[in-house]
Amino acid sequence: MDFLQKIPINGFRAYYNLSIIILVISLFPFKNVSAQQKINWVDISLLDTMEYAQFEVNHSHNHRYPPSNLFDADFNTCWVSGPDKNNSSIFIKLPELNRIMISIFAGYGKSKKLYYQNGRPEKLRFSVYFAVNPDGYVSENRVLYKAIGFPPKKTIQLDDSFGIQSFPLKYSAQELSEFRKKVLHNYNSINRLPIADTCFVLQIEILETKSGTKYEDVCISEIFFNDSFVSRKKTASNKINKVYLSKDKNVLLLDDDNHGVAVYNAASSVLQLIEVSKDKQWAILISMPAEIQGRVETTYLLVDLTNKEIVNSLIEESVGNYVSGEIIWFETGKNDKTYLIYDDHKIELR
Repeated sequence: MDFLQKIPINGFRAYYNLSIIILVISLFPFKNVSAQQKINWVDISLLDTMEYAQFEVNHSHNHRYPPSNLFDADFNTCWVSGPDKNNSSIFIKLPELNRIMISIFAGYGKSKKLYYQNGRPEKLRFSVYFAVNPDGYVSENRVLYKAIGFPPKKTIQLDDSFGIQSFPLKYSAQELSEFRKKVLHNYNSINRLPIADTCFVLQIEILETKSGTKYEDVCISEIFFNDSFVSRKKTASNKINKVYLSKDKNVLLLDDDNHGVAVYNAASSVLQLIEVSKDKQWAILISMPAEIQGRVETTYLLVDLTNKEIVNSLIEESVGNYVSGEIIWFETGKNDKTYLIYDDHKIELR
């Protein structure tokens, strides 16, 4: 992979080949800066062609199941790790959030049958790097970062369950901030190249796996952070034309190729349809007790219309800072993306 340095010449930006980059690196070395500091810079190359995530894996086993499947918001697809399945690594650029949760569907999410037939991760190790992208260290589809690892590593044991599992990345914000300052100071002391970008990068290593009953492949279907939410499963559905309530206001209905399809039934409650997303994939309801005695408590419900389920508890688990039932509303963003808004938080519904 040739990482090209962009240098302005007569008003244009010319692209130099890998030999120029090698020369620059030789003039400004990153490895083993000093014996006293014991700092080792490592190269992390991230693919930047997907909208949701910049990422890389150290190897893949089958081109039918590429690593891009990890971030495509579809549990019917998966990534299959390489032949050395217990030493596979995934590198992901972390979103800029004050508190980060990571959600993983470990295994093949297309069906429970395929989940158990295929292998899946059993133990993972998380490592965080602070990374610097020197100006011009890019190719047509990748960004090269120079990075230093933050010392603590985290190991997690996964449940052998068909579904999303969410974990907070419990790193001290203050310690990470201090580490960032030290890395930048070290970079600036040994390198004259300006900085185009900085970020934290998460490395996920597969330490142990659970064997499948039929296949040796080790699968992961999806990874996302608390800047977004991916519904539990994607199922084929007809185009939704209309979303509405029944006459007695206790059943949420929709019309697709069929009329009056029940989505949510609340026999002991009265429902109010607050909002339907522009893409008609999501709806917000208010639920109130049918028999009102004293103060009326209302509950906001987020409805996944495609899968016909209430997903409040899943949202609460995935984002880590939402209390199920609190006030929520939609916002439509660029390219008609749907965002869920609550308090001062905003997450993409994918």
